[in-house]
Amino acid sequence: MIWENLTVDDFEASLKETKGVVLVPIGCLEKHGNHMPIGTDILIARTMSIRASEIEKAMVFPYLPFGIVGEVKHKKGTISLTSNLIYHMLEELCDELARNDYNKIIFVDGHGGNKNFLKYFMQSRLENYHPYVTYYFDVGDKGEQFWHDYQAKYGRVTGSGHADVFEASSVCEIDNSLMRMERINPKETTPLGRLDFLAEARLYTGISWYADYPAQIAGDPTGANIEKGQFVNKVNVEHLVKAIKAAKDDNVSLKLLKEYYEKHKKPEGY
Repeated sequence: MIWENLTVDDFEASLKETKGVVLVPIGCLEKHGNHMPIGTDILIARTMSIRASEIEKAMVFPYLPFGIVGEVKHKKGTISLTSNLIYHMLEELCDELARNDYNKIIFVDGHGGNKNFLKYFMQSRLENYHPYVTYYFDVGDKGEQFWHDYQAKYGRVTGSGHADVFEASSVCEIDNSLMRMERINPKETTPLGRLDFLAEARLYTGISWYADYPAQIAGDPTGANIEKGQFVNKVNVEHLVKAIKAAKDDNVSLKLLKEYYEKHKKPEGY
């Protein structure tokens, strides 16, 4: 079910089938090498959400194109809003979703740079009681079994992370007309290692990604094709369907949130 396509009567009826579960695809607008569209992360998150919702009924909210992408402001096409603005936008969005009786909110994240921020946002919900529960789903996290099955079928993958063979194949399957595989520059696919000495000391800094991948491509996408995309996207959808089912069955989180709020509002012993 796609939010913006429904009439108000259809929307009212949707709650029974979806059990209050809404998918919020979120990505960003940034360079993906020279061979992929700027909106890759949005496209994948949105498409996987729609396909999964057709199998396990859930509401699909219009995608959010604004993500944490300050490390790519040196490339044209990037839209980088401040983290404070994005935080407050998510806060008000969740309030509005809950006001419409969608109180199980799954952020379907297609951009790795959003992960820590979205988890921080969800953790901060504990500061005050909210009549909804948020969940994080990482489209990029396909699990060890995927790696084993993919390499058994298509051969060893030596590097990945961004605009790689997995992401490129995913978009090939969704809309191959968007791809420009002939523009791949193999020299840009390996990390530069400019801050390896920090990593060896177990240190991370905000400029770490740029230090390794200023061209915004991590892993060799050569060989990406529609068939591989079918394999990748099938796994993406299967995992998201499982997540939707789990959220529908979750009758505990909202109760625990309310219980926790009552306790921290008036700590035990007072």
